[in-house]
Amino acid sequence: MNDDFHSAQRISRLTPLVEVLAAISARVKPVGAQKIAVADAAGLAVAEAIHAPSDLPDRALALRDGFAVKSSMTDDASAYAPIPLPAIPSRLDAGDPVPAGADAVTPLDAVEMIGSTAHAVAPATIGEGVIPAGMDAKAGAVLIAAGRRMRQGDIAAAHACGVETVTVRRPRVVVVRASRNETAIASFEMIETLCSAIGADVLAEDSNLDSALKRPDVNAIIAIGGTGTGRNDASVATLART
Repeated sequence: MNDDFHSAQRISRLTPLVEVLAAISARVKPVGAQKIAVADAAGLAVAEAIHAPSDLPDRALALRDGFAVKSSMTDDASAYAPIPLPAIPSRLDAGDPVPAGADAVTPLDAVEMIGSTAHAVAPATIGEGVIPAGMDAKAGAVLIAAGRRMRQGDIAAAHACGVETVTVRRPRVVVVRASRNETAIASFEMIETLCSAIGADVLAEDSNLDSALKRPDVNAIIAIGGTGTGRNDASVATLART
């Protein structure tokens, strides 16, 4: 019999998407978790929530450049009625710790030296110019929830809290390309790019679906082509045997 009149496989029906999703939900398990450096986690799904190990910041910090003062010492101060301060206040740069006894950081021009004494020439309120301890995160607070993909901002927040490692899920994907035409090549390159963008490790391309399905080192297999009735199409028949 002439093989040109024999079709190796036929698609008898298409599986409804709802059935496919139900099968995935029932059979697919989460990818195993692994601990890696936070710096390498961009785009990966967090397997275990990241908690702040301590308050951030762990002490009150200056929000701006200025002078650390006790706000009650500056009540009613103005350029017309400067109020002498009991001591020359510490000058701080933004981000410096606020010294004990001070509860505000005034602008630089709110304090002037008159003779050998520092004077407040503008009033300050409690907490003005200060980032309180724990303002950004309290100890134990969830910084990044489990299931979320790590973004660059998440990495920066983790580093700021002193977190150096994170437990993530990184799926290993193999792509089977049954066809060698330009469309299949373009599809492979697109899928490879998309998989890498969401944090998957795309393993070396496999040209045989049957052998790919037997690999113990992959979490997912993506097949391109091979579902038609071409001479070399065998994806449907292979899946039917699995």
